[in-house]
Amino acid sequence: MERKILSNLKTWLYSSERKPLILRGARQVGKTWVVRELAKTEEYDLIEINFERNPEYADWFESNSPTTILELIELNMNKDIQPEKTILFLDEIQAASAVLPKLRWFREEMQSLAVVAAGSLLEFTLENHEFSMPVGRVSYMYMRPMSFVEFLWALDEKKLADYMITARESLEMHESIHKKLLEKFREYTLIGGMPECVNSWAAEHNYSVIAEIQGDLLQSYRDDFNKYKDRLSPEVMRMTMNSAVKQIGCKFVYSEVDTTDSSVNVKKSLNSLALARLLYKTYHTAGNGLPLGADMNEKFFKCIFIDSGLAMNMLGFKCYTEKEFMETVWTNKGAMAEQLVGQLLLTREVPHDAFVYYWQQIGSGSGNGEIDYLIAKDGEVLPIEVKSGASGSMKSLHIFMESKGLSQAVRFDTNMPSLMNVDIKTSQGKPVKYKLLSLPLYMAELL
Repeated sequence: MERKILSNLKTWLYSSERKPLILRGARQVGKTWVVRELAKTEEYDLIEINFERNPEYADWFESNSPTTILELIELNMNKDIQPEKTILFLDEIQAASAVLPKLRWFREEMQSLAVVAAGSLLEFTLENHEFSMPVGRVSYMYMRPMSFVEFLWALDEKKLADYMITARESLEMHESIHKKLLEKFREYTLIGGMPECVNSWAAEHNYSVIAEIQGDLLQSYRDDFNKYKDRLSPEVMRMTMNSAVKQIGCKFVYSEVDTTDSSVNVKKSLNSLALARLLYKTYHTAGNGLPLGADMNEKFFKCIFIDSGLAMNMLGFKCYTEKEFMETVWTNKGAMAEQLVGQLLLTREVPHDAFVYYWQQIGSGSGNGEIDYLIAKDGEVLPIEVKSGASGSMKSLHIFMESKGLSQAVRFDTNMPSLMNVDIKTSQGKPVKYKLLSLPLYMAELL
């Protein structure tokens, strides 16, 4: 298995300005694996401490002296630690939140030791901490499920991935390769990017096994809900997650959640799911300029679920034979295409957190206008349209481009890549000219 973030971790490891690193992301996206792989490939000794498995180990970090802490680790683990060639990995650190402030002392007094902290529910600790975080003395990286490029790597299709990357630059592609990439992308839709699922698919190509793994992953997320039961109902969280998946591609409506609870509790549950990084809220923005967040309306948002494969599983999709798998069509093609593009757009800025928005307007007599995604690109607002097939109306895009005075836009669909000059009149009769970059859905992360 190969992950893009590994190259960023190597850069961090050899940086002269290295700080203790906090690796953030949902459960089972590969955080523990990638730290172990970093130590293995770079031939560093790995000291791994899992605070969820061994909460008593937090006692070793009571001192503010890294030297004292290291001595206790050496004695308790019977290891001889050489800081210059060691990675200290503090896994599931949310179970020992008092250790987080100690990271500052490693930055100030023992920079020679590479320190990584990670945790699947770390966002809750960072939001509600009652201690002083070592601001400016730690750095952050974010992990998400595997992207389509990483999926191809795992399937030993590196040549195909390289061809796709080259075609994104040249906009030239052979139709037979385009069809093969669409087929692989259909696999990615169903399998998703959770590492355990991808590894199993690469080894066995058995969807019934994948469905079972996906079910187990989803159950592990639901089991986590019990950890919040002192402030939230696990049942409300379960129903909120189910509803978020059903509402993919639509503005989230609290009343759609099948619960008699108040919208306040549903809102809290949804925010908790976002903190756990099981979903991402993409907010409405007027799109008048950068930063896009300046025109954001927090009352209107859509949800991108963590992973398309898990979403398909939750929607009840099941296929157990090769024939069923090959004959599959998306349950809701438009919504799932939007989910996939959003999911991949969020991976494009590895290892940083990414921000995407959407635009919608109800104009008098002109119907609904909506742009699926807006991002900031090269100092400009870049509108993105998503189509599940090879054709579709672009009325909303024409209106948006004319009203905002923008010069370039992107469309993702099932066509081969192309660049065209649009010169047309909107449905309101106003002239509009702009460049449209049309890319296949599977290229979303390469934007």
